[in-house]
Amino acid sequence: WSELFSLFEVQVGQVLVTKDHFSRRKAKHTRDMLSALLEHGIIPVMNENDAVATQETRVGDNDNLAALVARLIRADTIVLLTDQEGLFTADPRVVPHAKLIPVIQCINNEISTAAGGSTTPYGTGGMITKVEAAHSAAQKGIQTIIASATRHNVLIDLVEGKQVGTLFIGRQS
Repeated sequence: WSELFSLFEVQVGQVLVTKDHFSRRKAKHTRDMLSALLEHGIIPVMNENDAVATQETRVGDNDNLAALVARLIRADTIVLLTDQEGLFTADPRVVPHAKLIPVIQCINNEISTAAGGSTTPYGTGGMITKVEAAHSAAQKGIQTIIASATRHNVLIDLVEGKQVGTLFIGRQS
């Protein structure tokens, strides 16, 4: 990340966290640390601190880590990039006639079933962890977009308001 961002003369700082960093006891400190980095023009690159995380303090995957960070900083949107265009009615690699679901108002059993589990050796949880993260974010009014990392200019299209991938509507309870 450091090499990539240096092309734009932007500094990055690795931030290693565990679930404990988002607890009531430590959340303010974590939020203040992220704010300080951003105020100094440093982009935080966050990862789970696998070296010190215990079973109780493990987040487990980057999708749920993104939801924890979004909730902490009171973001309005999370973008989760993956190898699929978004959430489909079934796994499109297995079911060729599966349809992309453009908008999801409510995460229910049907949506969770469509998400399935991890089907690649490279991911921690596949689409299901993205749906879990979207559900967690939605509880705080944060919308989540799942889109393809291979789509040319995907982030620019999203910023321009184009319908890309699957949008999970954020609903506060």
